[in-house]
Amino acid sequence: MKFSYEMTTDLSMEQLWPYYADVKRWFAWESDLEDIELDGAFATGTTGRMTMTGQPPMPYTLVKVEEGRSFTDKSTVPDVGDVYFAHELAERDGRTLIRHSVELVPVGGVDTPDTAHAAAGIFSDVPDSVFALIKSARE
Repeated sequence: MKFSYEMTTDLSMEQLWPYYADVKRWFAWESDLEDIELDGAFATGTTGRMTMTGQPPMPYTLVKVEEGRSFTDKSTVPDVGDVYFAHELAERDGRTLIRHSVELVPVGGVDTPDTAHAAAGIFSDVPDSVFALIKSARE
């Protein structure tokens, strides 16, 4: 099950990418992020830990990084499943398209109303994060 939010901006991909590639800049656009660490370069396969408001520290892995364009990180939520957070930049009609997606692959691989509600809850602040990303890149 996957939820996505996208919008375009006049900011370039080059202006936005540093807010992805430097995890310490994630605080600018992730309002519920309390702490984050990355155990190496911002590259496919690198692991780290993040703490979200009200949650214990959670390991994550950068499962795909396309320099300057996109990255996807994955976290496993016990008894719920694997959560993939995709962040994409693309050129569209002289503007930059920003797309943030949340995909939940539930334990057992079967979507249920409970997993749908869990995914929707995880996704709920994604539109705000895109607006915050744009605002931060303008400052």
